[in-house]
Amino acid sequence: MDSSNVPAVGPTKKERRKMRQAGRVPHKLKELSAATNVLKSNKKKKTSRQPWNRPRDVEDDPFPGDVPHSDARLDKYDWGDGLDVSAVRRGPHQQRARRRERLAEQALHQMATSELLLQEESGYLEADEGEDTVDISQEEIVGAVDITSATKRFDLRLREFGPYSVDYTRNGRHLVMGGALGHVAAFDWVTKRLMCEVAVGESVHDVKWLHNENMFAVAQKEWVFVYDSQGTELHCLKKLYRTLKMEFLPYHFLLTTCSERGYLSWLDVSTGKMVAQTQTRMGRLGVMCQNPASAVVCLGHARGVVSLWTPGLSEPAAKVLCHPHPVQAVAVDHSGVYMATASVDRTVKLWDLRTYGCLQSYRLGAGASHLQWSQKHLLAAAVGNTVEVYRDCVSTPPDRPYLRHRMSGSVSGLQFCPYEDVLGVGHRDGFTSILVPGAGQANFDAYESNPYQTKKQRREAEVKQLLEKVQPELITLEPAELGQVDTATLQEKVAAKQKLLYVKAPKIDFQPRNKTKGRSKAGKMAARKKGVIGLEQRKYLKEAKKASQKLVNAEKKPAKSAAVQRAVLDRFKRKPM
Repeated sequence: MDSSNVPAVGPTKKERRKMRQAGRVPHKLKELSAATNVLKSNKKKKTSRQPWNRPRDVEDDPFPGDVPHSDARLDKYDWGDGLDVSAVRRGPHQQRARRRERLAEQALHQMATSELLLQEESGYLEADEGEDTVDISQEEIVGAVDITSATKRFDLRLREFGPYSVDYTRNGRHLVMGGALGHVAAFDWVTKRLMCEVAVGESVHDVKWLHNENMFAVAQKEWVFVYDSQGTELHCLKKLYRTLKMEFLPYHFLLTTCSERGYLSWLDVSTGKMVAQTQTRMGRLGVMCQNPASAVVCLGHARGVVSLWTPGLSEPAAKVLCHPHPVQAVAVDHSGVYMATASVDRTVKLWDLRTYGCLQSYRLGAGASHLQWSQKHLLAAAVGNTVEVYRDCVSTPPDRPYLRHRMSGSVSGLQFCPYEDVLGVGHRDGFTSILVPGAGQANFDAYESNPYQTKKQRREAEVKQLLEKVQPELITLEPAELGQVDTATLQEKVAAKQKLLYVKAPKIDFQPRNKTKGRSKAGKMAARKKGVIGLEQRKYLKEAKKASQKLVNAEKKPAKSAAVQRAVLDRFKRKPM
C-alpha cells in the first residue's frame, strides 16, 4: 500500500483547543481564516456616524483573541471528540465537514463564555454544629426560604380516591395525578391552575404525560386511554391490555407499557402503530423504569433479576441478578450510569451500568417500594409512609438520610420535579409536594425543555421533535457505538468474498445452419448464435455455483463424530434442551 495516499491525521480536539488558546491555529484553519478575512475586506462595510456604532479596531482591543477557559469548564459543555477532517474526501465534502467542526468549536467557547450569565446556583442544606439535616422539618425549610419557594410546598387531601400515582412534564411545569379509584386531574402546579378533572369510573393503575402537556395517557382497568388537556378522550388503545406501568420515550415518541400478563409493548404515539410487543415469560410486570440516556427499558422481576429490553430484540439485551429476593423498585439516573434497585429484604443496591458491578449495598428499616433519582444525584426512597432522601450515596454508603418526611398514608408514587427543588409524593390520602434543597438543576436549556415557553414556542418545539424523531431500531445498550464501523463483520465479508470460486464460462463455438426464405440474413444469424451461446454459458455457471455452494457448506458443517453404539434403553433418556 502506498503511504503517500494515506491521509495525515490532524490534531485532536483538545490539541486544537490548546493551540487556539496559545494564539496558534492549525495551518489549514489559518489559511481558511486568512481567505475569509480577504473576502470580508473586499466587501463594502457600512459605517455609522455614531461613534458607539463604529467597528472597533483590533489593535485597540485590550484583550485580543478568544476568552481563555480552563479545560474543566470546556469539558463541561463538550460533546465529545470531533470528526477527523483529514480523513474526509477532499473537495466540498471536506470543506463542509471543516465548517461544521469550526462552528461546533465556536459554539463550545460561546457556551463556556455565557456561563457568567447563569446566575442561579445549586446548593444543599447545611446544618449547624451538633445538628443534622435529617432533623430539619418541612415547616422549618418553608420558614427559611422565600415566598415563591414556600408556595411550592403544599398538600392535597383527596382521601376518597387514593392512592395516587403522579407524573411531571419534562419541563417540570405541569402535573397529572391518577387515583386508584378513578380520579384523574391535570393542573399547572406552580400557579395551581386546574386544567382538567375526570372521573373515569374504573380503577387507574398509572398516568403518564406524552411529548408535551397537551396529552397524557392513563392506564385504566382494561385498556390505556389517551386524554387531552381539557379531559377529552382522544384514543382507546385496546392493544395495551391490563397495563400496570408506563414510560414515555420523548426522543422516540414511544409509549412503553408492561402488563400483568407479562407483555412489554412499544407504541409509536406519532403514528399510532405498535412498534414491538414481546411476551417476556417472566410473570407479572409491575416494576419498570427507563434509562434516560439510552432509552433502554429496565424491568424488575420476582426472582431478583433486572432485565434490560430494547424494541429490536425479542429477548432481553442483558440480565442482572441484583437480589436473592423479589425486586420492588428500579431507578436509573439521568446520566444513564447508575442504577438503584430495592428488594423486599430491605436492601438497596447501586449498580454501575457500564460494568454491571455493584457499587454500594445498604439496608433500610423496611423494604423500599419506590426509588427515584433527582437531576443532582439525590436518591429518594419510599419506605411505607415515609420518604427518605439520600445524598452522595454512590461514593459512600450513607449512615443517615439527607432528609426525611412522613406522610399520612402509604406512598404510591414518587417523582422529582425537573429544574425544581421539589419532590412530588402520591400517597393514599392524596398528594404532597415537599422541598428538597439541591435536588434540581439550577439552569435549564430552553431548546431542550423550557418551563416558560409560550403557545407558539410549544407548537414549534413539537414540530421540531417530530422532525428529529429517533427511530426505535437505534435503541441499544451502547448508543456511542452507533456511529462506529463493525470491523469484525467487514473482515468476515471480505474473507467470505475471497473464498468464492470465480468461474469463467468456456468459449462455445457454434455456427448456425443456413435457412431458407430470408431467415439466413446476417442479423438473424448473429441473434441465433448469441442466444445459443448465452444459454449454454448460463447452464455452465449454474452448475459451477451449485458446486461452490456445496463446498462452502461442507466447510461450515462440523465434522461428524464417530458413530457410537447405542444401548437399548437410550431412547428413554431426556434430550438436552
